[in-house]
Amino acid sequence: MGLFGGKEQCSICHENIGKHKLLDGFVCDDCLKQTTGYLKGFLFVSKHTKNDIITAQSAAKLNSEKLTTFSETDSVGDHLKIDRNHKLWLTPGIAGSKENPKVFCFDDLIDYELIVDKSSIKKSGLGSAVAGGLLFGGVGAIVGGAAGKKSLDAISSLKIRISTKDEMFNSLIISLLTAKTKKDSFTYNVTMDVSQKLISALDMIESEKSSSPSAISGTSVADEILKLKQLLDAGALTEQEYQTQKEKVLSR
Repeated sequence: MGLFGGKEQCSICHENIGKHKLLDGFVCDDCLKQTTGYLKGFLFVSKHTKNDIITAQSAAKLNSEKLTTFSETDSVGDHLKIDRNHKLWLTPGIAGSKENPKVFCFDDLIDYELIVDKSSIKKSGLGSAVAGGLLFGGVGAIVGGAAGKKSLDAISSLKIRISTKDEMFNSLIISLLTAKTKKDSFTYNVTMDVSQKLISALDMIESEKSSSPSAISGTSVADEILKLKQLLDAGALTEQEYQTQKEKVLSR
């Protein structure tokens, strides 16, 4: 509110009424909605700046661009989708909506681990231990060893944790089992099969990301697309030029 009861203008779009106070201005409902899933501490808007809002909006727009480009080549059920042609992957629904999941580039992947109850087996990826286990009896055999003496006939939890370079989504969890499950059950066997396929898919991403020119140079595909989007918004690129350059970046 202004000094004499006037309504504040949105500091982002400069068109609508700013209904939410920021540290250095106001933001309207429409602009705030564009940050959904990408603004840390979304419920505490007053602790954010205009730049925080703009950065979150840009991240959301970039994700939409990548999602539009995404063309699935491989998948492990609904847990993991992969686009090997554009070196992109996603886990549906992690951004709060199954219709607009967060899309990652191959080189966003840092590592991942299989967690059984409170035990974990990992590498930079699931490497040597798991690879050996897959050769000599599969994930089920490894899980049996990881569970130890505490539970010889059942496990209570099995999940895969994925670490990424993304500041907001830097730790993802794919939960496969959340209740006590006997090792001689159908559910256990199916879950072991799914976990093995997930590990293999993540190993594939790990092995292929190093061949990306962007990964070698230290500049992520997401960064390059964001720069192109900024040039488009600034009028330095036409829509056609933007789409052409974006395809070149994604097809590396």
